[in-house]
Amino acid sequence: MRRLCRTIESHVRLVERGALYAIVFSLPLQSLAVVPVLGWTITKLAGALLVASVVGRHALSRTAPFRRSGIESGILAFAVACALAVPGSMNRADSLRALGTFVQYALVFYAVIRVASREAAHNQVPGLMIGAAAVAGLGALAAIPFSFLSPTVDALVPHSNIRRLCFGLPDANEQALLFLFALAFLLFIPDLWRGRWRGLLSGGAACLIAMGMVLTMSRTGWVCAVFLVASRGLLAGRRMQYAAVLAVLAAVTFCVLAVAWPESIGLAKRRIKEAAGIGDYSLASRVTHYTSVLEIAVDGGAFGHGLGTTRELSQSFRDPRGERIGVTVHSVPLIIWLDLGWVGVLAYGWLWSCITAHLWVGHRRAPPGHAQDRVLAYGALVAAYALVSLVMPFVYRSSFAVLLGCAVGAVNATAAEGTPRRRPRGSRTR
Repeated sequence: MRRLCRTIESHVRLVERGALYAIVFSLPLQSLAVVPVLGWTITKLAGALLVASVVGRHALSRTAPFRRSGIESGILAFAVACALAVPGSMNRADSLRALGTFVQYALVFYAVIRVASREAAHNQVPGLMIGAAAVAGLGALAAIPFSFLSPTVDALVPHSNIRRLCFGLPDANEQALLFLFALAFLLFIPDLWRGRWRGLLSGGAACLIAMGMVLTMSRTGWVCAVFLVASRGLLAGRRMQYAAVLAVLAAVTFCVLAVAWPESIGLAKRRIKEAAGIGDYSLASRVTHYTSVLEIAVDGGAFGHGLGTTRELSQSFRDPRGERIGVTVHSVPLIIWLDLGWVGVLAYGWLWSCITAHLWVGHRRAPPGHAQDRVLAYGALVAAYALVSLVMPFVYRSSFAVLLGCAVGAVNATAAEGTPRRRPRGSRTR
């Protein structure tokens, strides 16, 4: 009987690992990976399977299904702030739906930690993320000459004739965020480049990701990519070699884009120049949003206007000409302030301090070498999200919950590897 139980448990563990791999690989390709009958994305279906498997397996063995993450105080504080914002919400139905979404993300987060804490699982996450992002970049590039490939975004930048493309997600800026996550792994895990075939595969993936990033026409993504590249350069031991490899990859990316879509280089230059121009609509709308938020957020008091109500509030925002802007607030901290008030902002800040401290301590405790590189890569990933979230409205996104769970699981596993085991009492060292 015990042997049967162990056999079943080992098979369930394989299911959990497969579900985690499916979630990670489908993140940059969610709009393409949809189950026809259910209408669910592979990410959502695999997430539900992962949670059910983890909870069910541990319920049968009468053990706790979720491990401590190390950032419980931050999660609890933020959860309390979300709950306190519901009773006085201006739209309680939307607030309850948003609260349900956060609960789902919390369940997936803890289930991912449980599986990612195993070395065999979290070691595969970077490669899966890089591979999926490379497919997304290749799809966007191939959609230009091949009409049978339909990009998920093929539109003009608002109030501009600059064309943007992406293959995998319905939002080009969110696609750029997933490219940044993959770029963080490529830059900060040297083992991915060791060996001839690994180096070629990683170099090819880096070029495809860079091409996909350019085609999104996301200036926020470009700035954060430069930040990641510069940060890695400061930490590099052989900076000349790093600069040479970077120059080669940039040249290959430029040449392929120039051949496949010559217009893309000129569009990218114009997109950069727009930031210095007077009539940049996207920058002007953000400034208008921010000033409007400062006026309205104060009225929300300690608990805000209600969880998930920012989109409704933003409909009343007007530009200096009196025209309705019609898009949501592009800043996660400001969204938190509007939704949850001062209590929510403080809780959100405490959550980020817990995440930062956990990654820092995990890096210090991890054994030198590949383990520390992996923790550093996850730290770069989290930093990329933190930067992008300052000017983007990416609150209700499963990708960060999943990858933060992978980061915490990897940190906990590597920290355990670096912690010396206590010797039994009475044992002697020779």
